[in-house]
Amino acid sequence: MLVGIDRPTPPILKTIALVLAGLGLIVFVIGLFVDPDRVWQALLVNWLYFTSISSAGVMFVAVQRITTARWSRPIIRFLEGYAAFLPVAFVLLLALLVGRHHIFWWSNHVPEIPEKRVWLNPPFFFTRVIVVYAIITLLSVWYIYTSVRLDVGILPESGAKWARGLRERMRKGYRDERRELHSTHSLQGKLAVFLGFAFAFGWILLSWDLSMSLDPHFQSTVYGWWFFMGAWVTALASWTLIVIAL
Repeated sequence: MLVGIDRPTPPILKTIALVLAGLGLIVFVIGLFVDPDRVWQALLVNWLYFTSISSAGVMFVAVQRITTARWSRPIIRFLEGYAAFLPVAFVLLLALLVGRHHIFWWSNHVPEIPEKRVWLNPPFFFTRVIVVYAIITLLSVWYIYTSVRLDVGILPESGAKWARGLRERMRKGYRDERRELHSTHSLQGKLAVFLGFAFAFGWILLSWDLSMSLDPHFQSTVYGWWFFMGAWVTALASWTLIVIAL
């Protein structure tokens, strides 16, 4: 496990991010009054795009652990950071469910196909989506937590000042470095396998429910595979651009 050098984010980037977030929120609110269907559908598309990329980034980190890869250690931290968006995406997912009548045609009309009536039954649908994504998020954050905890144990004073209390809680129960390294790697090996299954099957289900179900006449048995592998490739592409830029 490699401990990186603390490089604070340039203030200008934080300012730009806050400005863009504020503009996005303003545009979203305006869209609710101008064309609510389009603005809710746009939110869904963006949610699927950025959330699947974030999830795939963490999955790539887990694959490095499963294969005991060493080549990626100097730059793997960038992809670990993708996990930070997953809890935010969970909140946005709940917001999407609020606007479901503007997104999903079947929430206003009963599907004609009997099987779709069962699968797209609103209580079953929303429970399934929330539970599946919650499992993906929990395993992803847990995996990254185990990795960051090693760094906190070795360099407890390294990091942002506002997170000092969190680092102190993470260090509770921290033992000898060698023993911690062994136990953490063992736990990560198990988590990585479970995360792999959750990522693949979870995003297959989410792509069916949140994307393929938008078209009442389209269905494909390989749609889920296309989706999660597309997220995987896009995550690697974004990671490549970040590495080149830095």
